Amino acid sequence: MKENHLRQEIIDMCRHMNAIGLNQGTAGNISARHKDVMLITPSAIPYAQMKPEMIASMPLDRSDGHYNGPLKPSVEWRFHLDILKSRRDVNAVVELMAAGGGVGERGDQGLVTLVSRLVRALDEDGLRADDVGVA
Repeated sequence: MKENHLRQEIIDMCRHMNAIGLNQGTAGNISARHKDVMLITPSAIPYAQMKPEMIASMPLDRSDGHYNGPLKPSVEWRFHLDILKSRRDVNAVVELMAAGGGVGERGDQGLVTLVSRLVRALDEDGLRADDVGVA
């Protein structure tokens, strides 16, 4: 998958999380492995305003917070990076901040839908459904 397409898929998934109530505001994040970098949502930017070039890119071989892009990565970048570095079998991390502190029945189905959409987006690279970690 081309990097810019993956950046847009990350944004689309973030918007979908908010639309179905799995997330609220700018809370929650998505990151994805792309070659030797992690693409991750920027900090405190409403998803409706997010553009592909705003997604931060962080080298997977560094742990010092270095990033490329115009905006700082999510404040949870270390959590995402640690998962992707330690689990080569995981290619995306979805962090949810559901309204009310829990996902609930409607959210459970929404989560399945969200993960399914993300897996389909990543599948162009031949990834498997169990490649996606949800936090």
